[in-house]
Amino acid sequence: MRTILVTGTDRGLGFSLARQSLECGDTVFAACLDPEGEGPQSLYTNYPDRVTLLPLDLENVDSIVRVGEVIRSTGLSIDWLVNNAGILGDIEHAIDDPGLDFDDILRVMRINAVGTLRVIHELWSSVASSKERLIVNISSEAGSVGQNWRDRWFGYCMSKSALNMAGALVHTQLRELGGRVMQVHPGYVKSYMHGSKNEQATYESDEAASLILATVKRVLEREIAERPEFIDLNGNKLSW
Repeated sequence: MRTILVTGTDRGLGFSLARQSLECGDTVFAACLDPEGEGPQSLYTNYPDRVTLLPLDLENVDSIVRVGEVIRSTGLSIDWLVNNAGILGDIEHAIDDPGLDFDDILRVMRINAVGTLRVIHELWSSVASSKERLIVNISSEAGSVGQNWRDRWFGYCMSKSALNMAGALVHTQLRELGGRVMQVHPGYVKSYMHGSKNEQATYESDEAASLILATVKRVLEREIAERPEFIDLNGNKLSW
C-alpha cells in the first residue's frame, strides 16, 4: 500500500482521487481549503485510521510550509504527490478587451504554478525518500503550446504551461533518484472551477479519477523516460 498526498480534496476530482485511493487501501493525506467541509469530513468518517486532513491554501506560503512540517513530523514518506488543486480564473476576456484583468492572471499563476511548485519544494525530502518517488501534476491540454486553439483564458493556459515546465525541471532531478513526474490532463471534468458544477462537461469526477489512477499505475510499469510524461487520463501523449 502507498502513502499518497492529494491537494484540492474539498470536492470534485481531488476528492474522488483521495476517496478512491483510500478504497484501494492507501494511506492518504487529504489537503484541502476547509477540513471541516462536507467532502473532507466524509473521508475522515469512513477512513479515520488512514486519512489525515490538512488545511492548504496555495496562495498562503505559511499554509504550504505547515503542510511540509506536518508530513515531516510523521516520519512518513510520500510515495505519490498528486498536485490537483488549482483555479480557473477569467476565461472571457481577449487581448483587445479593456476588461482583461492582469491581477487575476497573476493570481492564477501564483496558485496553479508557483503554489504547486512550493508544495513540491516543501515535500521534496518526503517524496525523494519514498518507494515510488512519483509526482503527478494535474495539468491540462490548455497548457499545450503546440495544440493551442484558444484566444483567451490567459491566466489558466499560461499557468498550466508554467506548471508543465516546472514538472519537466523537477523530473530531471527526480529521475536521478529513480523517480518521475507525470503531467496529466484530466479531461473535461464536471468540476466546480466555474463556481457551480459544470454539467456540460464529459466526465464525472469519479470516472475521471478512476481513469487517471489506472493510467498512472500503467505508466509506473514502464521505464522512466528522460522527459516527463504529458498525457491525458487515458494515457495518450499530448503535445508540449
